[in-house]
Amino acid sequence: MTKHSILDLSNRAMLLLIVPHGRAEDIAHYALAEGASGVTAFPGHGTVPKRLLRALGLDEVRRELVVIILPELEAASDLLEKIKLAGHLEKNVFSIAFIQPLLDLNENGQLNLEQDISPSKADYRSLLVIVDRGEGTTVVDIARQNGAVGATIIEAMGSADHSAQVFDFEINPRKDLVLLVTDKEKAETIQQVLLDALRSSTPGRGISFMLNVTETLGIKGLGDETALLGGSWTAPTPSPHTALFILVNRPKTKKLIRTCEAASSAGATIIHGRGIKKAKVGSVFFKESFDVERNLVLMLIKEEQEQTILRALRDLNETDTECALSVTATDAINFQKFSD
Repeated sequence: MTKHSILDLSNRAMLLLIVPHGRAEDIAHYALAEGASGVTAFPGHGTVPKRLLRALGLDEVRRELVVIILPELEAASDLLEKIKLAGHLEKNVFSIAFIQPLLDLNENGQLNLEQDISPSKADYRSLLVIVDRGEGTTVVDIARQNGAVGATIIEAMGSADHSAQVFDFEINPRKDLVLLVTDKEKAETIQQVLLDALRSSTPGRGISFMLNVTETLGIKGLGDETALLGGSWTAPTPSPHTALFILVNRPKTKKLIRTCEAASSAGATIIHGRGIKKAKVGSVFFKESFDVERNLVLMLIKEEQEQTILRALRDLNETDTECALSVTATDAINFQKFSD
């Protein structure tokens, strides 16, 4: 188990890649050789828009979501360009990549207003939709009907009080997290159509929200799908919700969830993954990597909760380093609930 903690809220960018199953390892090794401190991979699947394939149960294509956290937007941009030039994102297979800018928070959980933010050349969004397990394909179908070329479905769990007992802590029924990346206008249209189609009086029906995206690669329908687009970004009006992405060693997930609930968090979405690192002795890297079971815990918190929750995370980080926490934050735009 990883024994160290990385709790640096000043990280500025998250590079995310969706690649065919089996490619995460190669990309992780390359990123680590280029200076990335760690890479986490999560299993997922895409869907093929063919009715016959769906009838035969052959409409799902295995994917992997690769997450790399970097200290600067420029470092993420440079790494993405290197990954492209090294041929790790082939033109003839389904691979996409995008850069998610992060908030630079100080130790009190407040935004650093001295961030260097320049005018945007590209205006894209990643749309995240969390629904009950099995409804992800419905979300993808609706998104396709409204202009989305494709999306990735990642199996997840939800945590909340008074739920079923799994892994010795309370969770809601299993969830699907649907991720798609497109331009701002199309993302807003898709989100509204999803809200109209899925809204109900059932509590916990699901949620959707968007995140800012700077550079994209391989997004079909946005001009040259192999071109690197964008580069800088404009900070939007501060969002009333912040998205926290917390990486934690899997056995410590229960403790993390309880710590955040005690600090006023209302719940979270949990995704199983694996941290990929290179074994190192002295200055020599072994070719073999070793994996650490990691969970990504996604929490949407209100602005007034930020300081309380981030301080609780710092306390947990100091008292239990085996959690190996890695925490990043960004604005959650257009947060919507599907429940009335």
